[in-house]
Amino acid sequence: MKFAGLPFLYFWIFAVNLDGTEKWRKRIANYHVDSSPCIGEDGTVYIGSTYDQGKGYLYAFGSVESNEPPETPTISGPTNGKPLELYKYKFTCVDPDNNPVTLYIDWDDFTLKQTLDLASGEVEELLHIYVSRGKHTIRAKAVDVMGAESDWGTLEVSMPKNKIINPFERFLENHPYMFPFLRHLMGL
Repeated sequence: MKFAGLPFLYFWIFAVNLDGTEKWRKRIANYHVDSSPCIGEDGTVYIGSTYDQGKGYLYAFGSVESNEPPETPTISGPTNGKPLELYKYKFTCVDPDNNPVTLYIDWDDFTLKQTLDLASGEVEELLHIYVSRGKHTIRAKAVDVMGAESDWGTLEVSMPKNKIINPFERFLENHPYMFPFLRHLMGL
């Protein structure tokens, strides 16, 4: 995402070992950090931050006794459509330990997406445009903050043939790998 031509900044919290090496890191904001970290009596580290200019989060980092992998993500949205039209898809994943999860999404058209941390069960809505016709399999995998991975969730999508109206659309049909590149150049 870009603002005034510059990429958003990301803010991290790091834990280090006694020898100075990195123990773990966690991205906690892309807008600003609302507080300094504080440590509770049980050793849990708390810090507040903001994503997307308004979504506030309170993070708590503490010791973990065990960790179960997240459940397979669910994907919902249109399963039929036309190329070059915008469609909304919803992704969600439940983590049995209530850990935040990051979703890794493969749109099956040379486009990949990684979400910011989501709460267990939180719904993430994403928009996508398929350039090429045919069948596509959307795949999503969840990884919790402890590194445990889910199986891949899938949704089959069919983009049947449509009549190409202009030469630019024909170019995108014949060169589907160019669309993610053009979208990146345009800052979308």
